[in-house]
Amino acid sequence: MSRFFYIRMALTNLKKNRQTYFPYLLTCILTICMFFIFQVLAYNDGLNHMGGGKDMAVILGTGSYIIGIFAVIFLYYTNSFLIKQRKKELGLYCILGLEKKHVARILAWETIMTYLFCMILGIISGFVLGKLVFLVLLKLVNLKVSLSFGLAPKALLSSMTLFLCIFGLNLVTNIFHVRMVNPIELLRGGNKGEKIPKVSWWLALVSVICLGSGYYIAIVTQNPMEAFAKFFLAVILVIVGTYALFTAGSIALLRVLKNNKKFFYKPKNFIAVSGMVYRMKQNAVGLANICILSTMVLVMIAGSVSLYVSQEKTIRYRFPHDLQVNKLESVEQIAGIDRILEEMTADSKVSVADEFYFSYQDIYTYKEDGKYVNANEGMYGNYVTMDSVQQSSFTIIPLEDYNRIEQKQVSLMDDEVLVFSIKDSVKGNVLQIGEEEFRIQEKLETSILGKKDPYAIFDENILIVKDKEAGERICRAAGLQPEVNGWTLEWNCDIDGKKDDCVDFSYAFVDRVHNEVSSGYVDSMYTSLSGWYISFGGILFIGIFLGILFVMAAVLIIYYKQVSEGYEDHERFLIMQKVGMSHDEVRSSIRKQVSMVFFLPLIVAVIHVMFAFPMISRLLVMFNLTDIRLEFICTCVTVVVFALVYSLVYMRTAKVYYRLVR
Repeated sequence: MSRFFYIRMALTNLKKNRQTYFPYLLTCILTICMFFIFQVLAYNDGLNHMGGGKDMAVILGTGSYIIGIFAVIFLYYTNSFLIKQRKKELGLYCILGLEKKHVARILAWETIMTYLFCMILGIISGFVLGKLVFLVLLKLVNLKVSLSFGLAPKALLSSMTLFLCIFGLNLVTNIFHVRMVNPIELLRGGNKGEKIPKVSWWLALVSVICLGSGYYIAIVTQNPMEAFAKFFLAVILVIVGTYALFTAGSIALLRVLKNNKKFFYKPKNFIAVSGMVYRMKQNAVGLANICILSTMVLVMIAGSVSLYVSQEKTIRYRFPHDLQVNKLESVEQIAGIDRILEEMTADSKVSVADEFYFSYQDIYTYKEDGKYVNANEGMYGNYVTMDSVQQSSFTIIPLEDYNRIEQKQVSLMDDEVLVFSIKDSVKGNVLQIGEEEFRIQEKLETSILGKKDPYAIFDENILIVKDKEAGERICRAAGLQPEVNGWTLEWNCDIDGKKDDCVDFSYAFVDRVHNEVSSGYVDSMYTSLSGWYISFGGILFIGIFLGILFVMAAVLIIYYKQVSEGYEDHERFLIMQKVGMSHDEVRSSIRKQVSMVFFLPLIVAVIHVMFAFPMISRLLVMFNLTDIRLEFICTCVTVVVFALVYSLVYMRTAKVYYRLVR
């Protein structure tokens, strides 16, 4: 044979199979493009010379690893669709005289060509689009530094190596498949049908147990740290339950529909149901994959958008005031802080407002039988391990400090308190802590000490007591030892001015307080902005790109399923038209079958998201996001937008399917 014979055959095969290969090649190019962009950004030397750059490098590196793992699994999975469509073609080569080693060489040249084609276009696309993506990233993380997007040798090498391994793995799999199967089986492989599957009741039971357990964990787990620990367990249970549901539950549903004579014995229902029940075992895995990918897209996009949209509110929740000095040793140190502020504001465009200080003690409790009792000795680390719906924290502040801060002249008895409840959770006129009862003189609606938040997950409250002795009495009632814990002195203030001026002012203030006044905890909202912006913007950036990647994967699975089903159903629908079915009846039957199959994953994915919402909300608390209403709105918008995209894909692929079968 001519040495160019295999090359010509490989080129001819790729051209003739362009309807199935084009989406696959496009997916490979986009996946290479995304992986290359993430690698270039992660290896950018400029990240090491800016605030928060190391955190951004970790986020981008994690994103590239996720894309790499996904590429291995997904491209290997989609390769099975391609080789299935070509079984008859490869079998024909063997029947016409080519040996299996010759077929293997043709497959090898096809793999080399597709690898080079995809790699070249993927790298070029990554380099061209990477600059635009880089600008988007800088905008999302609110960076105004001059970083460049260049061709990193490490990124190029890692991209070439990873996808060379993926294409090589697919080639080895295809060659092994050709060598292990005789030509007659290959020739008939594309038309090999499925037997009517039996209902596996044990598998149906597994689906119920796994899904029920995953949903139960998501609903009852209220504490953020506990939710983080159990999240992956719940995910694994739901994934296993989803595969079992589509494998056993879908067959059971079709059997029920088939036994319903009023529904089944109609032309469009008869064709749709009978066609699916014969191939449901094969369809089940693909539909489960679509469902899981859809769920991943919805959760990632909804969560990352919620964090990004609420970043200003979240940062303000973490920092109620612009400047804070905590754990001061004495009131005399306040004079030193005032001196620093006076010196700094004299030559600055920044002004100071709402300066105040106070002493406090914190107690952590949970509600039991209408009273608040000790939460594991009141330590914060133990506090967060409890049920966050029942748990409550109380910040105890002496009346003297409250009157000075609010400029009021309130008086209290020993057993009286003022209550400021963040969630308005304290009910009635009597507050019982342990075995002690305290009469609530007034429930405050506003205070400089905090802000109301009815959607907050943690139940935080402020108690104003007559004096420190009354406060220590409450601590003892909660099972604490106030003499051991002691009172904490905290100073706060807000500043006004342009954002850049406030940032510079805050950095200078933190340094001077550390050096001149206190060795305690000194913090500022403005000195922490860059880290928060990088975290939220980086999460949204990865969420969007992984969402696009998973949507692309779901679309490709849907497309290949429609194409493979179209080829298999072509002869069957020709027979149906010959025995009397009209053109409109064929179209109606197709619409019924395709809609029944491909909208089921979307419905199940939305159900997954509904049950996952409570756990996702708890996880977002770790980022100080407590606005459940905002999370719900973002989730609903994400579901609606995704459903529209999913419907457009369905309509497009349904046309491809109809064109193949008619």
